[in-house]
Amino acid sequence: MNTPVEPKPDLQSVITPALVDRVSERLAMGIPLRIAIAGEPVTRTEYKDYLREHPELAALELVAKRRFLENAFSVMLEGEQAPANFRWLIELAYQGIVGNDEDQLTKQKQTILGLPEEIIEQMRQNARSL
Repeated sequence: MNTPVEPKPDLQSVITPALVDRVSERLAMGIPLRIAIAGEPVTRTEYKDYLREHPELAALELVAKRRFLENAFSVMLEGEQAPANFRWLIELAYQGIVGNDEDQLTKQKQTILGLPEEIIEQMRQNARSL
C-alpha cells in the first residue's frame, strides 16, 4: 500500500521571528529547548540548523534573555529585601569590587532570613548529631 508522503513545509515560512521570540522567551526562563520547541511546527534539529544559517534570528535569543533578566532584576530589586538583593547582585556581578577577603570574618556563618540565630544554631547541632 502506497501512503502519500506529505511534503516538508518550507522552514522559512514556519520559522518566523514570532516563533523564535516564543521559543527564546521560554529558553530565557531556563526551559530546555526540547520542551521550549514542543507544540511548535518544527523539530529541534530543524530549528537549531535554521538559526545557525540565519544569525539575525539567533540574535533574538539574546534579546529575550536580556528582557527576562531585566524583568527578574527589577522584580528582585523592588521587593521587600531590595537592599540585600541589590548587594548580592553587585557582589555577584562585580566580584572583588564590593568587599574583599579582608573585610569578611574569618568564618562566616550561613544565615536564614527571619529565623533567630538560636534556632539556626540548634538546627546545626541537630544536623551534626545525625
